Amino acid sequence: PWDYYKVIQTIPGDQAYMTKAESKCALWK
Repeated sequence: PWDYYKVIQTIPGDQAYMTKAESKCALWK
């Protein structure tokens, strides 16, 4: 989970929301 959070921190807030959803879907897959 740490790497996951690190990636979100690097991405801007606006993109973080989209990336969070996409990353979550990818992880759940």
